[in-house]
Amino acid sequence: MTKRENILIKVQRMLMLAEGATNEHEAALAAAMAQKFMLLHDLCIEDLGEITQEDTEIAEEAVYESGRLANWRLNLFCGVARSFGCRPLVQSGYRTRTLKLVGTRADMAVARETYDYLVGAVERLASRKVKGYGRSVITSYKLGATHTIVSRLRDQAKANKEEVQKSATLAGTELVLVKGEALKEHMSRYTGTYESAKSRVDSYGYSRGQRDGHGVGINSQVGGDGKNRIH
Repeated sequence: MTKRENILIKVQRMLMLAEGATNEHEAALAAAMAQKFMLLHDLCIEDLGEITQEDTEIAEEAVYESGRLANWRLNLFCGVARSFGCRPLVQSGYRTRTLKLVGTRADMAVARETYDYLVGAVERLASRKVKGYGRSVITSYKLGATHTIVSRLRDQAKANKEEVQKSATLAGTELVLVKGEALKEHMSRYTGTYESAKSRVDSYGYSRGQRDGHGVGINSQVGGDGKNRIH
């Protein structure tokens, strides 16, 4: 078993334990645990000799493809990608939109696993909370839920980084710097931004989606025209 496979198995076990998440806070917490595990893996290695080409080589991986890309799915994808040291990439083809992760193989594997878990969590929440309310309410609920999850994950990722850096090794710091430069160089070949489609946000569905996350003090707002840009 390779090191990357071992990391992925451990993260899968973390997410399986949280499979029954009942609100956005629990779902985001499970994702944050996986993110902290990855930070510990990178920042706390003891020797530069442990770093292999697999640890620093940047690649791309398609995660999702659809004719119409829902804003809630796009927001969730971008938030997860950046929380795990990857970059989100949206490529447009003939009648299709493809979400791609850009990063190291290990980071992408865990980001994808976490993204799939959170998509499932959002789908389950919507099924329980707004089933039968109509497409507009359900879609808006998912958008509200994902804004809360991404906000919570972003805050926790920042806290995780501050905590783990206290015990970071020189080798671990070097690894993170090398990965960052390689990722920056890879992304420099792409120009422009992706602008998501306009969509009407149902205020009732959106507020219901956020409601489960209000207890953790997170309030996200949606623009009136529903536009988002990916840089």
